[in-house]
Amino acid sequence: MYPILLWPVDGGQHNITQFWGENSDMYEKFGLKGHNGLDISVPVGTSVRASAGGWVREAMDGGSLGLYVKVMHEWGHTVYAHLSELKVKNGDVVKPGQIIGLSGNTGNSTGPHLHLGVRINPYNRGDGWLGYSNPLPLLQHPRTGTGLAAHWISTHRSGDDDTIMKRWQPASVKIFENGWSNPELLTMLYRDLPNSLIVWRDWPLSEQHDDMASDPVGTGKRHANEWIQKFEDMKAKGAQVDKARTVFLGINEPKVWENLAAAVDYNVSLLEEFEANGFRGGALNLPTGWPANSGPDTRPNWDPYAKLERVIQRGGHYLFLHDYFDTDGPEDMWGWWAGRSLACPWSVPIIIGECGIDRYVRGSNFQGTRGWQGHMNAEEYWRQLTQFEQWMCEDSRIHSLQVFTYDVGSRIWNSFDVRPIRDKLASHGEALRSKGRPWVRGDKTAPKLPYIDEPNQPDPEPDPNLDPDPVPPSDDLMTLEKRISKLEVVISRIESWIDSYS
Repeated sequence: MYPILLWPVDGGQHNITQFWGENSDMYEKFGLKGHNGLDISVPVGTSVRASAGGWVREAMDGGSLGLYVKVMHEWGHTVYAHLSELKVKNGDVVKPGQIIGLSGNTGNSTGPHLHLGVRINPYNRGDGWLGYSNPLPLLQHPRTGTGLAAHWISTHRSGDDDTIMKRWQPASVKIFENGWSNPELLTMLYRDLPNSLIVWRDWPLSEQHDDMASDPVGTGKRHANEWIQKFEDMKAKGAQVDKARTVFLGINEPKVWENLAAAVDYNVSLLEEFEANGFRGGALNLPTGWPANSGPDTRPNWDPYAKLERVIQRGGHYLFLHDYFDTDGPEDMWGWWAGRSLACPWSVPIIIGECGIDRYVRGSNFQGTRGWQGHMNAEEYWRQLTQFEQWMCEDSRIHSLQVFTYDVGSRIWNSFDVRPIRDKLASHGEALRSKGRPWVRGDKTAPKLPYIDEPNQPDPEPDPNLDPDPVPPSDDLMTLEKRISKLEVVISRIESWIDSYS
């Protein structure tokens, strides 16, 4: 079983300044394939805590490591280097989270930081990493670069797509049967996106709603074991995969308005079975507008799901929710459509497993093109996505936002395809990787914008004048008018909110 490690550094917004595997040219002279740990930029004197319980084998000056502590665990050991002061000595028994030293800038260091190294038994010192493993997927919970992440239905894959993913380096990538059943594609993802979570979804498995309703506990356990077998099968076929960076999904968008108790029991069973076998899973996968447990368009009520919070925390799992909005952008019906996920009271990491424009938020009777294409140009949609990213990621629990969808497997989803903006996604990822990467802390923070308490729901009836296959606008004046209109709506809402508190 892979360990789940505690974040080792106290205080503030923590920044990862050097990831595993980076700067291979710099480390080649040491016989390494690249950086074999994780560097976290913190001021000198910051408390450094043991990421797991164990006993201190070494607490000393290690030359290039500076002052460092090595803590032995039943599964391997952790190393904390470049310290300014030691708080433990050889032979001490330490508890998880116990202070073992203060961060510093000693040894071969270019600036104040903590170097965290992890070895997992058995290890091979001659593997090009001196036997160390990537700490990032073992810690709760990393996010790298941009919050916008990939929902990849790899139907028309080309080398260009692979290049985009390498540039983008999304914090998470969701793949489907045409992805995880392909050993070559799987190997590319785990090799070339070394700090990304790879999320596996099996469409036939995820649609077994009747099985969940009739036998939630048995179906949850069965689904977990089916996933584990598929993972092992892909390894046997030669796929180079990383168990610690893999997340499996169960039932998609369960019908909680019909089978709420069954959905909860199913997810508890699924996650507990994953935990027992050292794997991670995604919980719930609730659609936009839920949990509205008494019917559509009702306030979110998380009370019936409460026992899932501890299960997610204990196993290092993730809460998956879906957030969609209409063509007026995420600010339209904020907190009712987009932003509703932020009402969850739990201290758990959250992945928005699907997001973007879906005109079905106006009702399933909507007719016409559902996705962004046909309603706006690429620049306007990009503005909406980055605005959504900014607002959502102010909540420190948000790990990533998987934009629906990169590539498609069916004509009815063509209007959702974000490949027309793939260069923007890649450039966005490249730009944010040059900055410090915020950690997903798991503690709840308030969203920036006020929630709509009692929205006037839009007319669900289809617009008879809607062109079912419109041409995206290109007129700059039309785009400007839309932006002015949206700005007026936002200003009006903010003024109303201010008035309600004055």
